[in-house]
Amino acid sequence: MHLRQVVPADLPAILEIEHAGFTAAEAGTPGAYAARIQAFPDTFLVAEERDTLLGFVCGPIVADDLVADWMYDQAPTNLPTGGHQMILPSPWHPPLKVAVSAVSF
Repeated sequence: MHLRQVVPADLPAILEIEHAGFTAAEAGTPGAYAARIQAFPDTFLVAEERDTLLGFVCGPIVADDLVADWMYDQAPTNLPTGGHQMILPSPWHPPLKVAVSAVSF
């Protein structure tokens, strides 16, 4: 498995994984993920193997010390220094859910 920064071309695979892991009511929208990719690409990582996106982890670096609801609705840019790294809940490719739950970033 290889970890790398997200690129805009990853959006369709991200949405496929997102919708496999969450209900339609819970899943992030295409617009929300496009905004996250643009706002904080430095802290949006994808895992891939053999050109297949397996999962992703993302979240902004902000002044808040806990994930808050507004972070799902807005895509804040990362603070240039200091702050707290937030990790928004991220699903994984369905066959890998159990295997990657033990992976540490």
